[in-house]
Amino acid sequence: PPCARPPFPHPRTARPPSLTHTPTAVLGLAGVRMLPFLLLLPAAGAARPVPALLRRLPLRGAGGDDPVPPFSHTHLQLQPCGKADYQGPWQINGPKGHIELKEFGMCMDNGEPFGGEGSVVQVYDCHPLNDDEVNQSWNFSSDGHIIALQEGNRCVGIDGDGIARLYEKCNTTFLLDKDNARVVLDDGSDRCLTAQSPGPVIPLPKLNIVPGGIYAQGGSSGGDMAIQFHIAFSKHVSGVCGNDAQPYHCAVTRFPADYLVPQTNESSVPHCYGCPDGYTVLYDKCKNHPQFVDVGMLPDYPRRVCGDGGKPGCIDDAAEIYDDYVYLSRGECRTYIGGAEVNTLAMYGMMTTDPETQLKYIDKCNVSNVDDDLECMTHVMGKVKINPPATYATSRVRIFDMMPFIQDYNVGFESTAFAYIPEKCYNTTNQCRLMVRFHGCGGNNGVQQNGTMHCYAESNNIVVLYPRIKKNNNSTRTYQNSAEIARGCWDGYGQLSEDYALQSGAHMATVWRMVQQIAGL
Repeated sequence: PPCARPPFPHPRTARPPSLTHTPTAVLGLAGVRMLPFLLLLPAAGAARPVPALLRRLPLRGAGGDDPVPPFSHTHLQLQPCGKADYQGPWQINGPKGHIELKEFGMCMDNGEPFGGEGSVVQVYDCHPLNDDEVNQSWNFSSDGHIIALQEGNRCVGIDGDGIARLYEKCNTTFLLDKDNARVVLDDGSDRCLTAQSPGPVIPLPKLNIVPGGIYAQGGSSGGDMAIQFHIAFSKHVSGVCGNDAQPYHCAVTRFPADYLVPQTNESSVPHCYGCPDGYTVLYDKCKNHPQFVDVGMLPDYPRRVCGDGGKPGCIDDAAEIYDDYVYLSRGECRTYIGGAEVNTLAMYGMMTTDPETQLKYIDKCNVSNVDDDLECMTHVMGKVKINPPATYATSRVRIFDMMPFIQDYNVGFESTAFAYIPEKCYNTTNQCRLMVRFHGCGGNNGVQQNGTMHCYAESNNIVVLYPRIKKNNNSTRTYQNSAEIARGCWDGYGQLSEDYALQSGAHMATVWRMVQQIAGL
């Protein structure tokens, strides 16, 4: 099994009765053609040098506002007390409760494989105690043992590398430093349990990325961006995983069934393709009203906007998509009625040579226990043989400096971003692949160190790049229609510019400069 525990389950509401799409959970293109609201018509610069920047990561975000948490699924290890971040304060919540890294709302977790002998002890988002009686229930006993309250009552011990693990024999004792609320190993060595630090901010390195080995992935707003990135840069981006992703350029395209609304200074769709002057379309209509979308029109824009064959700075030739593999899923079961993702699937069905093989769609509102990262990694690589996931993602998530790649500081970017770089990829004699991963709205303050994506990345030499938009940024001071950008979303609605979905769009061009740097393009 993949090394990351599935996300903590939350109750789901029933599927709205107004859904008009087929309840089939996994669809091929044949399933798409059955949808009553789809009309399938015949389709009609180099990176700047990175300065040698190296500085200690503070415990605050780049803007100085939000704490930077340790990465979820980060293991605990011994470090000299007071010489590293993420050593406390810990809060012990009773004899059968959380041991919580209080400032970050993250808790000691029994690790993988789910509390068995030798499991790595890690930090993870805190679960409600009444819903999680095993994974995060502990007893810090009076004799100094930290006991996982599960079958076997294993205790926290330390292996030869200083990493905290669970063992049947309780041979290791700890003290709680009352002054600083640190958990100290009781052996006189002055070493404390520490969540692995992301380390210093580094320049984004240049690595040996195999030609054609670049992919994009994202969810919600990040899913929209992943689709845009794939289609615009299809000469180099060979596949995409889009979760809750609308079709390319859909949000700003006028379809015959669309309602027109007056264009104002507050319009969330400030640029409309095909609207008369002074009018635009409804915001988020491709997700809220997928029945408006004439899917047959969707391939026209990428095929024609830049002329036959595309051109640099605009969009790559749409023929580059013919052999690409695509994984799509629906998971926003409450926010939207469904259908946008199936329209995206249908769009790709008209842009690929063997849709039944190359395309995969899962409706997670009808199927449980779906791991999008597992589905993504096993499908989108297409003809590439990949190894099973590593048991543990042992390489480090690094924080890198985004500033050298940003040309407009008013479009919402953070000053730093994340990258998971397998140790083997630092040796440039080894060829690696690259997954560009886009977050959803609200920004991104951390990633799962030991998530499914990283476990596959570790065993297959795949670099995972996490560019970031800042939550509550200043974009509206310059771009008055950019309310979604200001709350930490990617530009999927043309709020920054009319060319938002082209290579020249502000968000697109900035991320591409990062890819050029790391891939040496």
